[in-house]
Amino acid sequence: MYSLRTFGALVLTRDGSPVEALGTQRKALALLTILAADGTTSRDRLMALLWPESDTERARGSLKQAVHILRHQLQAPRLVLGRAQLSLDPESIDSDVRRFVNALDGGDPHAAVALWRGPFLDGVHHDGSAELEQWVDTRRVELMRRQAGALEQLALQAEARRDEAGAVQYWRRLQALEPLDGRVALRLMQALERTGERTAALRLARVHAELVRDELDLSPDPAVTALAARLREASPAPVVARGASLARGDAAEAAADAEPLDAVSLGPPASDGALAARRHRAPLAALGSLALILLMLAAFYRSRSAPTDGPLDPNLMAVAPFAVADPSLQHWSEGLADILAADLDGAGPLRTVPVSVTLRRWQGRADPLGAAALGTRTGAGLVVFGHVVRQGTDSVGLRAAVLDRSRGTVLRDLTVVGAESRMGELAESLGVRLLRAVGERRPVGSVRRVTIGARPLPALKAFLRGEQFYRRRLYDSALAHFHESVTQDPEFAVALRRMWQALGWRTGAQQKYGSIFEYRRRAVALNRGLAPRDSLLILADSLELAADDTADAAARLRAGYGMRAVLEEAARRFPEDPEIWFELGERRYHWPVPLGGPPARTLEAFERAVTLDAGFGPAYEHMADLAMQLRRPERAAHYARTGAELDPGDEPSPLRLTAWALDSGVNVPTVSRALATATDRALWTVGTNLGWHTDSAEAAVAVYRFQFAAGRDDIVPAEALVFERLLRPRRLAATLAYRGRLRAAAEVLGTALNVTVQTARVAAVVDPFLELALFGAVSDSVARRAFDEGLAAGADWGGPPSRLGVPDIRWPPRYLTGAAWWLARGDTAALHRLSVRAARAARDTGSWVAPLRGRYIHGAASAYLALALGDSAQAIHLLQAIPDTLCIVNRCFHEQVMLARLLAASGDPRQAAALLDRWGAAAGPTPSAVLAALERARLAEGLADTATAVDRYRFVVEAWCHSDPDLQPFVSEVAVGLQR
Repeated sequence: MYSLRTFGALVLTRDGSPVEALGTQRKALALLTILAADGTTSRDRLMALLWPESDTERARGSLKQAVHILRHQLQAPRLVLGRAQLSLDPESIDSDVRRFVNALDGGDPHAAVALWRGPFLDGVHHDGSAELEQWVDTRRVELMRRQAGALEQLALQAEARRDEAGAVQYWRRLQALEPLDGRVALRLMQALERTGERTAALRLARVHAELVRDELDLSPDPAVTALAARLREASPAPVVARGASLARGDAAEAAADAEPLDAVSLGPPASDGALAARRHRAPLAALGSLALILLMLAAFYRSRSAPTDGPLDPNLMAVAPFAVADPSLQHWSEGLADILAADLDGAGPLRTVPVSVTLRRWQGRADPLGAAALGTRTGAGLVVFGHVVRQGTDSVGLRAAVLDRSRGTVLRDLTVVGAESRMGELAESLGVRLLRAVGERRPVGSVRRVTIGARPLPALKAFLRGEQFYRRRLYDSALAHFHESVTQDPEFAVALRRMWQALGWRTGAQQKYGSIFEYRRRAVALNRGLAPRDSLLILADSLELAADDTADAAARLRAGYGMRAVLEEAARRFPEDPEIWFELGERRYHWPVPLGGPPARTLEAFERAVTLDAGFGPAYEHMADLAMQLRRPERAAHYARTGAELDPGDEPSPLRLTAWALDSGVNVPTVSRALATATDRALWTVGTNLGWHTDSAEAAVAVYRFQFAAGRDDIVPAEALVFERLLRPRRLAATLAYRGRLRAAAEVLGTALNVTVQTARVAAVVDPFLELALFGAVSDSVARRAFDEGLAAGADWGGPPSRLGVPDIRWPPRYLTGAAWWLARGDTAALHRLSVRAARAARDTGSWVAPLRGRYIHGAASAYLALALGDSAQAIHLLQAIPDTLCIVNRCFHEQVMLARLLAASGDPRQAAALLDRWGAAAGPTPSAVLAALERARLAEGLADTATAVDRYRFVVEAWCHSDPDLQPFVSEVAVGLQR
């Protein structure tokens, strides 16, 4: 029996004796470690971790060799089990990491902590694989966090049964694991005091304070300091006198008053004091690998979620809108809250509730009672509230207080006064004073540079006004204010980021401004000294730009996965921030699988955003489309209606038109008139939202007929690709094809069946040609002539480009999509030629796209060739070997559906069903997607999953209720299935 030790070192033993057989086989030992820590793992995942730079064939061969080495060198033929999914045989080998995880999952923390001998793979390095280093770093942080939780659980249990010596033991182990955590240091000191070890407690306090100052440049937790003073003097700690100045730099004089909750009121502002010294936070250095990114994120942004309307979180702060009496200062009500929330977030353990959340839960009382109510509704232990008051003709006073709910006290007299023209500096001064006051009771940075409030006043005012328009989806107005902001302050990174975001919605005013990519690069270059939340979002932007800029395929993939990891970490770090969930949803929506997400997960992110802030308009843009993909028209109508309610006036916006079409139908005269006069952009959006709809009135077809027939000329230059006239017949034809009306689709497409060099980029965006060819609506001669172009020596395998929200993702041109058609025709010669041509493209060094596309098409064509020759087992093997990562530049839908069919035929219906669930919507609304739903219904029926079977059967019969006669046999089969 072998045993693998991973905590503190990496040691393999057999019956207690060290095994040296794998001493030089680093990759084999790494494979063993991954399987021990992660359990059952797919071959694709293992290949990506261990041989990320190798092509598929080489990586597959290397993995096979590593498995052979493990079995042969360790003389254990059953050591590694499985084919597509690999795992370790528990009767041949066990590991401390697996026993550790199982013990915690089974509720046995004693057994888990007994296994801990140090951090996971401490000191072990795997040269040559950034992906593997990233995996090690991630697992190390995760396991360390679980060990800390187990130790704290045991310490608390020991205290509950009055085992003081045991509590000291566990708190001491936890303090060694987390030496900077003031809470843990305090609990250990208290436990030492109860056992009479006061000297040891004082020594711990001194060492902890020195470590916190050296490592974090912060003051120690005041509770630790207070306990140490009490232990030294055996008397209560001195109380700071009321009225202590908050303007001086001396921390002893910067303590705020603490009074009972009902004894506090906000009076007129006091005089202004000198500004506190500023401390500039060092910018995040350029990170060389995804592993380092993840390690730093995990270490720096580790936090506990703060529940809403639930337990109090003492380190969560809500900043309420300031009360403003003077109408000329009204924009500072939310503006100050925006500034302070951004600037106080991330100071030591402090986190702030997103202002959009506080706006929704604030009842307008700028007093302790109103603050207490806001704290209850947000879970915040600290609530900032205050007033903005006019002082003379050109001066203002800012007066703030902090409710500390955990103590039932209010920290008051936080006041600054100055010229309105210096409002940014006043906000900075107020932020510093708030931090000082709060820092007297918890370890936060007592002085911190305010990053938004420090902007010039004209830039700041324009930005805050633009924010209000952006949240309501008034992008043209938002752009005007953001542009004014960055004109006043060209280094305002957050405003630059908003500029490119508003431009991304392709508004009618887009041509007035610069390139979206110009603003984005400027924001990325200025990502220094920002609040953690803003810095994270711009870090994700920078990785997305890096993916866009690189010509190296592997680097592009690493940057793409890094972007996704940063946003997911941001969602963990700021779970109450609606904009972060919106950003995550946007990336899942626009990036293809595997970097993107299936419709259900994508919709979940947007739903989380609007649950947190129902007034955050941008989050509603794609929700109706996603709900329709999930065949939930009632939810789609609800999201469209709710989003449309945020639109001012009665103008028929895309969401309003979508809601009308779903609620009333497109044939109602008022709806028809609105569609007839809608803009090109509006019709495009409405058509997208209704694209998956299976209504008998065929609303999406009607919308695209309006667009196709109108011959509008309202296209602006920046939108030329998306709304180009050449797209109109293709979009209408694709929608007709989806509804089973193949002949009508071919007629609409007409001359567009022949793609020229000038129209190739449009055909790569929307092109129903392959679908029409597969279903016989395009003649074989026309289809063959189109697909033969991909075999020519001069064919371009790297283009054409398509920028539809996804940075520089390129879909294959029509001539590279013929593999499935050749299979249907049994043309083995063409499949062989395509496979050879693709292998050559995979070695192309002139484009990052061509190698990824070549690898994918080579695998697909080889699988289809095996299938055409009758070798279905080889076809399954070749299709399963194609990494999902190649799907960022290839439409993988047809190959995944073929693999599902083959797996079902070979006796594996569950895996086939899982594939169809994941990929069924990947190609968009097409006739093949309808057939994939039929395949899924058949599988569900065989698996006795009646609900899924009925859902998919109904989808097919509704989608093809008006289909061509050639498709009616499928409809008849569905009718019989529904009767069963």
